[in-house]
Amino acid sequence: MVEVAFRDIENNIVGIKNYPEEFWAFFDEQDVVPDKFHYFNSSIFDEVYYNQTIMNFMMDDPIFETTHPHLGKYIMFLGVELFGFNPFGWRFSGTLVGVLMLPMLYILAKKIFKDSFYALFATIIFAFDFMHFVQTRLATIDTYPTIFIMIMFYFMYLYYNTNFYDTKLSKTLKYLFLSGLFMGIGIASKWTAAYGGVGLGVIFFYTLYKRYIEALKADYTYNLYNETFDAERDIITYQKSEIKTDTDFRKIKNYFKNISAAKNKNVDISNNNLDECLAFVEKDKEHYSEFLTSNNLNIGKLTKTFWKNAIITCAFCVLFFVIIPLGIYILSFLPEYSIDQERLNYTNIEYGTAYQTIEEAENALEIPSLVSYTLFRQNNMFDFHSKLGDNHPYNAYWWEWIINLRPILYYIVGDETLKTTASISAFGNPAVWWGGIVAVLYCLSALTKNKKHNKDNLFLLIGYFAQLLPWTLVITRTTYIYHYFPCIIFLVLMLASFFKETFKNKKYAIGYVCVVLILFAMFYPILTGISVPKSYIENFLRWFPSWWFC
Repeated sequence: MVEVAFRDIENNIVGIKNYPEEFWAFFDEQDVVPDKFHYFNSSIFDEVYYNQTIMNFMMDDPIFETTHPHLGKYIMFLGVELFGFNPFGWRFSGTLVGVLMLPMLYILAKKIFKDSFYALFATIIFAFDFMHFVQTRLATIDTYPTIFIMIMFYFMYLYYNTNFYDTKLSKTLKYLFLSGLFMGIGIASKWTAAYGGVGLGVIFFYTLYKRYIEALKADYTYNLYNETFDAERDIITYQKSEIKTDTDFRKIKNYFKNISAAKNKNVDISNNNLDECLAFVEKDKEHYSEFLTSNNLNIGKLTKTFWKNAIITCAFCVLFFVIIPLGIYILSFLPEYSIDQERLNYTNIEYGTAYQTIEEAENALEIPSLVSYTLFRQNNMFDFHSKLGDNHPYNAYWWEWIINLRPILYYIVGDETLKTTASISAFGNPAVWWGGIVAVLYCLSALTKNKKHNKDNLFLLIGYFAQLLPWTLVITRTTYIYHYFPCIIFLVLMLASFFKETFKNKKYAIGYVCVVLILFAMFYPILTGISVPKSYIENFLRWFPSWWFC
């Protein structure tokens, strides 16, 4: 699991012979110790915590990393099972999921824009965004909630664009079930997926509100249209009547006044203009007939249909978005629960305030049930995160993410003799993130205008701000730029919306993609740990003092 080696001044390994027998495992494989530290043969940054936890899974040892739910670590464990406990095995699952994000994003974009070009546009700029490229190649857990956020919003988008008046209710419930299922899987990977769950809730209730307004309008319009035929009959009777009373005509006049207002048309109703009234009826008669004979809508009773479907839908949503995700989340603690039934884990007691002594912790860890154990772990997790200070050198506040101000340096190895540096940094492609600011502002401004695609822009804005706004409340603990990763899903989609709606000529979108690719090529060395001259980094890549790469 861990090998300890000592080197002399010439970098040769000094063999250790006399050591206590219980420490033999630390010195029994001196020949496998690498000549130098490199991300190809070692853990970097938070990988050390997750890789230790994967080893715990393998050995049925007490879990080391307990500050996040475990599902993401189980997915990492699958790569180790396939390829062994080595850097390739640690990082395989995350890299595979990073690749799978691309077709998933394409499918979502194609559904939104109904255009293969802009679906491909969004996919390419996401693929060559620095954050996606770097984060998915590491053995950390942030990749997993991000893809599940993408999937859960995809199914919510399908629901958002279906109508339980003309679509089977079971089909709309299927979309909600899948959205809730992946929300539960995402939260069981990392809490950040719960922020997206709030966005799903906003979209869901907004969709129900729209269905309710549709029902009210349809029923009101139906009643007016239906009464039009009565008015027509009254007019004909009035024409044929030998005794034409003012009361009869007043009834017809008032009715047409209401119809005119409802249709936003001006029909002159006067004793001398009865022919125009008849022409008005004849002109729209075909439309009225088509409306009234529709086979898809329960016309005239749509409000009752709404309440019936809405109550059924909300009842199922308790199952889909509460009970099932809660069950998935609790089950994610089952392996740790099983291990701690036999061995108590004191790893994180030092972070807690609830237990002052080992004895108190032991009593608390005498778990009566999986549910109680999960609740106990939530207390530890929240206690850890709430007490995490903001003094980390790579601490970045939410507003610094948006403007791409403070990258996080995961790995650095320098050679003073050759004056070269190899490093891996996570931040955003400037063209994507700074262009994304323009796209967000565009989508916000479009909501104030009668834009054709406002419905889609609203969906993307809800997704984006659902992932971002909770972090605006976090000002006393360390946060990192990679917490912005889920927002990039919606950022690239809003960029596609911006280019699609603003520029008729696709050459502008193609030119923008070229800029994204050029920047990716420029910064590639510090995204991959390739050794390059320090002068290249300092003169060409360090655009701001806070962009520290060497």
